[in-house]
Amino acid sequence: MILKDRRIIFFTFGDIPYDQRMLRIWKSLYSEGAIIEIFGRELFPWDTSELPYLITRYRPIFKKGPLAYLEYNLRAAFKYLFSKIELLYCADLDTMPAGYALRLVKKFKWLYDAHEYFSETPEVVRRPQIKKIWEIVADLTIPKIDSGITVSEGYSSQFLSQYSVDFTIIRNVPYRKDYNCPPKSDAPYLLYQGVLNEGRGLKELIAALENTEFQLFIAGGGDLINTLQEQVITQESGSKIHFCGKLMPAELDQFTQCAQIGINLLEHLGQSYYYSLANKFFDYIMACVPQLCINFPEYKLLNDKYEVAVLIPDLSVKSITEGLAQLSDADTYQRLTDNCKLAREELNWEKEETKLIGVFKRL
Repeated sequence: MILKDRRIIFFTFGDIPYDQRMLRIWKSLYSEGAIIEIFGRELFPWDTSELPYLITRYRPIFKKGPLAYLEYNLRAAFKYLFSKIELLYCADLDTMPAGYALRLVKKFKWLYDAHEYFSETPEVVRRPQIKKIWEIVADLTIPKIDSGITVSEGYSSQFLSQYSVDFTIIRNVPYRKDYNCPPKSDAPYLLYQGVLNEGRGLKELIAALENTEFQLFIAGGGDLINTLQEQVITQESGSKIHFCGKLMPAELDQFTQCAQIGINLLEHLGQSYYYSLANKFFDYIMACVPQLCINFPEYKLLNDKYEVAVLIPDLSVKSITEGLAQLSDADTYQRLTDNCKLAREELNWEKEETKLIGVFKRL
């Protein structure tokens, strides 16, 4: 095996059991013989014995905000200060300070996985002082890495221009699944999966449902949950909207298979959203679910090639309503469904992971 007995340490700030990208990466590297060691946070009880990895989780004193990031990086740095490190994998910029501190006193290979353009996320862009701090972190750390991977052409181009570092593109595609396209629910529903944060088009989508017969299932949690629930209470269409909470990957897969239409909407609140390529885009394709999607560069590029979605120019209620109307046309819907069947033969993890293994072969 290519990576037999090679120890790879992973720093991740996110929720381990819900991070489908990292779960796929760990599985692929483990199957190549790597020893996987993960340092993360314990945000809720979870039996880690189900995974064949060395997992260390701590119960954070601070769960959100600057102190949460500081706590994580201090704990990670001190834990591995006196340990041998062969290869360190930092998932997202919020774990890079610990990697930088360790690199000052140790020699090891260092890989950065940029899930997003961190300093351009909406939560950061609107706060100039916070944005400046993360830009300093990026300027200090990214030029020092030995290898970088990211999820889209747009991110890769931005990082190359800004930091003169090549990032290999490893897209957030799911495993190829053998199920046939299942019959859709008798009561057709829209599915939104993902974080409930600003700029995801959820307020506008809920408002647009006043003009349709669709139900909406929202699978995920986030800062906007209370605001959205309050909005639903005030609308006549509120009974058509269902909050499912955060679902484990297997549960989410079942919801996705039976959905009529997938939702993938974003507002241009920074370069991170604008050049994003979300895993839900590919999850909908794998489940043969046509989707309503924002017309941002990465999605347009893929939709021009595969035509699996109706793209809309903005998040206005009018645009959303018109997009859903297009998807309600039987011929359009069938064409997009058939295209999903073809696209999923190419857009799957079995093909994407070969690039990932290649990155580690070169380290």
